[in-house]
Amino acid sequence: MPRTAPTVVDPPGGDKSVSIQMIDKSGDLRTVSFPVTDSSTSIEIEAYVAAFATATNANIYGVRIVQTLALPAVAGDAVAAEENSVHDNIVLHAKSTLGNSFRMFVPAPIRGLFNADTDNPDPLDADLIALKDAWEVIVNATTISYRYTERREKNEAVRI
Repeated sequence: MPRTAPTVVDPPGGDKSVSIQMIDKSGDLRTVSFPVTDSSTSIEIEAYVAAFATATNANIYGVRIVQTLALPAVAGDAVAAEENSVHDNIVLHAKSTLGNSFRMFVPAPIRGLFNADTDNPDPLDADLIALKDAWEVIVNATTISYRYTERREKNEAVRI
């Protein structure tokens, strides 16, 4: 419900970080992440990754560049409500036509997303449907169920 993060735009601005994913000869995986300046170009980042590769015996199998759009985190901007903890979630579970499974979490969900007086998400709620539809587009999958989790407790999944 409340949001202080900037609107996502193309191309994004904000903090940028790079993660180098690697595997060693024994099969152990490691990712090393570090912040870079927002103005860092792909050519500059590639030059660093190439130099990094000459300094390690591990195989670099992935490089992730992430841009984060954020303003300072202020607890007072959040709403004090029944499910106000970021550890309380509505979980959407989806599968692609290839059988890949995806989960998306809605932390600290608003009460309006639930059936009245229950912990069961309402599959007919317009806001939940809009969220589900937007999510299905960006992960190319179909949502199968919603579930509310409260820290580590789970209730039954609601088929859509």
